Amino acid sequence: MTLLGLVAAFATILFFGAGIAVVLLTRTKSVSLFETLCLSWPLGVGGISFSLWLFGNCVSGVLLQGLVTGLAVASGVAGWVAFRRAGARLTIPRPETWIECILLSLVVAQVASIVYAGSKHTLGWDGMLVWEIKARFAFLMHGVLPASYFSGEGRAFSHPDYPLAIPFTQLWLYLWIGEANQFWAKAIFPVFYGAGAGLLGLLGSRLTGQRWIGYTVASGLYFVPQVSVMTGSVMVGYADFPLAVFYLATVGYLLSSLTRAPGSSFSIFATCLAFLPWIKKEGSILWLVAVLAAAAVILIRRQPLRLLLALLPGLGLMTIWRIFLWSVKVTPTVDFLPLSGATLRSNLLRIPSIARVVLTEATTVSNWGIFWLVAVAAGLYLLWRWRDLPCSLLAGTIFVPIFLYSFTYIFSAWHLYLDHVSSSISRLLMQMVPVAFLGVGVALAECTSKRSRTGPLFADPAAIVPVDHGRGSPR
Repeated sequence: MTLLGLVAAFATILFFGAGIAVVLLTRTKSVSLFETLCLSWPLGVGGISFSLWLFGNCVSGVLLQGLVTGLAVASGVAGWVAFRRAGARLTIPRPETWIECILLSLVVAQVASIVYAGSKHTLGWDGMLVWEIKARFAFLMHGVLPASYFSGEGRAFSHPDYPLAIPFTQLWLYLWIGEANQFWAKAIFPVFYGAGAGLLGLLGSRLTGQRWIGYTVASGLYFVPQVSVMTGSVMVGYADFPLAVFYLATVGYLLSSLTRAPGSSFSIFATCLAFLPWIKKEGSILWLVAVLAAAAVILIRRQPLRLLLALLPGLGLMTIWRIFLWSVKVTPTVDFLPLSGATLRSNLLRIPSIARVVLTEATTVSNWGIFWLVAVAAGLYLLWRWRDLPCSLLAGTIFVPIFLYSFTYIFSAWHLYLDHVSSSISRLLMQMVPVAFLGVGVALAECTSKRSRTGPLFADPAAIVPVDHGRGSPR
């Protein structure tokens, strides 16, 4: 029964996400099976978890589970109907050269390794006492977190004001298997790794016009210790890598909307953007960065201002969540002081020390290898191409969040504020790793392009063939 329940839980998540993905992708008249699968997991996680929380305010137990299952089925059916009405075709991309076959096989082996290692690893501190604890509590209360959880001072250590995407995805598994089981709670994270690696390969291939570059950066993800094996890695049940996957999709599809028919790409960007604040509190900062990037695209390219409406769902989600937390009188997390000019002025002397700790972390080989050295070099090259909007946007979406994250420690409420930086900066940096790898791939393509001024990101959008929508590679 546990196995059947687990299959049902994963199937409904994927069905929910696949329906959303296909509805968006049918605008191109060609739907890649691989792209649909990669998008199905993050979109399904966002849809299932938000639905559980939203409807959990009205119903509970079997009725709640049945209602959300019905939504998942309805989403999948809507995707199928949209696919049929659009007359779209389903395509299955295949590697065409022996190098692509080797690189793709390496990525598959890496995902299998993460799955195996994840089954042997226990949840970390945050995995148990910030995320899984919410899933367990809600399961014991028939799928609903009671108001007493949010307002109880004795549970402040579990950060009750954090969004619920990860714990309510774990709750969904618990509801289907009929027990709160931490072993199965871990199962969602290797899937996030697989989806993230797949999206990185797909978007890297699409933006550079070279599949081997996409596969290369996707395989490089595994060799960053902080992602694969260290504390806070994908195996220990923290929310940082899932947030990194959503941010990768958000940035990648925004850039993709600049280099091909923008219909589906911008819609997927807007959908992933809306879920960023729902994954973790830092998602609000990433949402702001992505919104500024999208606004720059719309204004500089003189696109219709109505596209700015796509930015509203995320704002609405954050507003609804804040209203809910206010209504249940949540016990706030006191890690940061209120933002004020007085606090800023009094703590400006912290800046050199904070910068030193961040730099030390980024150059710690045991955590990152040489990744950040390569990423910074790629970022500087992209900034050198500052006149080209896509390169500037990509560099900005990598480094602006790092600056903002570091800046927030000026307002740290910890007496030993450097301990605050040291204990959390590695996880914040990890949120940037997939997007930074995308920047490495684009910089590599730009450097190796035979055209002195017209690299892959500057080609005529109508001339670019999406490499994942068929067997042919762009030449």
